Amino acid sequence: MTVSRAQDAVSFVKEALTFPCDSLDREDMGDLHAALAPHLRNWVESGGEERDVVLVAAVGSLNYDCVVPGSDLDMKAVYLPSFRDLYFGKFPKFSFVTPQFDCELHPMHHFKQHVLKGNMNFFEPLYSKAVVMMPALDVVVTPLKTLVEMNVMQTVLATYFTAEQMHKKSGSSTSWKESWDSKQGSHAIRLLTFLIHLLDTGEFELTPKWSLRKAILSLKMHMMEQRQYKGLYEELHEAAKDMMFKHFVNGSDYEFTDRVLGLDGTKTVEWNCLNEEIDNELMNLIKERI
Repeated sequence: MTVSRAQDAVSFVKEALTFPCDSLDREDMGDLHAALAPHLRNWVESGGEERDVVLVAAVGSLNYDCVVPGSDLDMKAVYLPSFRDLYFGKFPKFSFVTPQFDCELHPMHHFKQHVLKGNMNFFEPLYSKAVVMMPALDVVVTPLKTLVEMNVMQTVLATYFTAEQMHKKSGSSTSWKESWDSKQGSHAIRLLTFLIHLLDTGEFELTPKWSLRKAILSLKMHMMEQRQYKGLYEELHEAAKDMMFKHFVNGSDYEFTDRVLGLDGTKTVEWNCLNEEIDNELMNLIKERI
């Protein structure tokens, strides 16, 4: 399959959703839509329950401009829980893999929890090149993005340690191997690239500069030797570590002010107010749809 670009990704998911997306141009994506729609409907109707999918976003290669021949399309979707889910306190997570799609569906409040932990796998959909969401969800997404951008220190630390884990999974952390996992290596490079840009500018930019994007593409296509990868990883890892030290210990020209924790170590009023606003708006949406 040839992976569609951002507008195509937006177009072929919209009719599978349980809400109108009138603002988007309608395109007939044929087999692609046919492959995705039944899975989404199975997700939201499992166990006889009707659940509303309120956000679907492309994640992964599409956002980094690192699509290669044969790539599938990685997607994350978010749903509002049903009354039964809330009553029993059980919130199912779903996933499916086809030759075209690799998709995950998460309940909204679990999605929010992971976003606030600085987990890039979960806040990436908020900045995706291809995202569609229920229009009413904007009252949740806007303050949630504000919390993400307030929570820079948590994001930096989570991204840094996740990159280290990906590097270890590649098999390159302690020894040289003829067989090593270049895909995990590409994830490590991508995370460090995002982290360095965030530390340098304060911007949540997913697409790396072309010089590093070429390296990620080389890793995905198994065209980079392990020694080359290891040298690049060590260079980026050291740069990220130095920038973290500069920002959080010595101070720097570009300061990340901590708007999350007060001097007494508790959450700030601003954080608590936004967090409460999100929870209230989510509950209102759920009540309206029960």
